[in-house]
Amino acid sequence: MINKLKNPFDPSFGTPPQIILPNYQSDFESPTSVAQAIAYDDPNRVIFITGLRGSGKTALLTQIEQQVVKLPNTYVVEIDNNQRMVQNFGHNLKNIFKMHTLTDKIASISVMGFGLSFNKTNEDYTTQDIENFMTMLIKLNKRVVIFIDKFNHKENTREFIQLLQNLKRHNLNFYLVADGLPKMIYDIEHDQTLTFLKRARHIQTTMLNINEIEMEYQKHLNFDSVVTHQIGYCTLSSLHTK
Repeated sequence: MINKLKNPFDPSFGTPPQIILPNYQSDFESPTSVAQAIAYDDPNRVIFITGLRGSGKTALLTQIEQQVVKLPNTYVVEIDNNQRMVQNFGHNLKNIFKMHTLTDKIASISVMGFGLSFNKTNEDYTTQDIENFMTMLIKLNKRVVIFIDKFNHKENTREFIQLLQNLKRHNLNFYLVADGLPKMIYDIEHDQTLTFLKRARHIQTTMLNINEIEMEYQKHLNFDSVVTHQIGYCTLSSLHTK
């Protein structure tokens, strides 16, 4: 039986391959540098990954998230923009306290004027509840990084971004890393009511070409030119059908 060599350039949608081709334009050198910027409290709280379909936005978002989860005192929150995003965010913040036993540390911190709501259902979280959770996390010196795949300009998203804008206005800081098609990112950035997005940093993904793919196959797998061209073409075709 022939032992099949696993393709290190896995083109499966959203799956980070073992070998990364630098197919993006940004002042960030790598996913690690994005995490480092967050660790150093970069004042730009929003990072957008944008590019055409099949250009690797979701895979790059995943790579960045894998680096961010390694940061100390940092909690990752994934938000699905097809659900009620504000309620989902509130539920995730509550889970941070419960899963990381932060409730044990609350009693030692004096916060006047509010309490934390741990018994509500997803549908019951208010803006005030979320502000209270965020206030307590900051007092505990914790950081929240929000990840959103396939960002859009629907009303659901606008409501959530308005919430984030309000949190920022009250110095309840967070980071948002999101990917989306160029038009979706452009539309929400130019929404006149969501002004804080105008200071977002950008990562532009680009489509790979056949020459780049063939060179990397020859470099890492030692195939001859005929085989390299065939599998390079198959990889590129697979990416373009996503």
